[in-house]
Amino acid sequence: MVSLKNYLTFVVKTSRMNIESEENVMETLDLKVLEYENDDLLNTNGFHYVGVIKTTYDQLVEIFGKPTFTDADPYEKVNAEWTIQSTVVEKDEDPDDYFYKGFTIYNWKTGYIPTEEYEWHIGGHDFEAKEIADAIFENHINTNEG
Repeated sequence: MVSLKNYLTFVVKTSRMNIESEENVMETLDLKVLEYENDDLLNTNGFHYVGVIKTTYDQLVEIFGKPTFTDADPYEKVNAEWTIQSTVVEKDEDPDDYFYKGFTIYNWKTGYIPTEEYEWHIGGHDFEAKEIADAIFENHINTNEG
């Protein structure tokens, strides 16, 4: 398992997180996350369930900002969703060779927006979406513990 550095610093600009220096890195098994943002224009066609992340609504808001989509209708399958666009680069590659990787975080068939600890669903094109979400989440936890 890749350990994340707990001394990472971020600059918050309207729900966008940027790494301040090249020494600060969020890493998955094969990727470095350079930045991410809550993006309501992200095309989520073809996204599917790839895993879960156990956390609270408030912690998701702290990390990603307000949800991209909310619906209080108890008959809706999704009541809160974040659509996140991340900029990533393969490890040991030039940061100028970045690419975008989107993912969603959402509740599924709860009938309400969970505020307590909940296993939020992660959606994306492939398992890398979950790895990226986990790296961002773990980095936030490690940064705030230190």
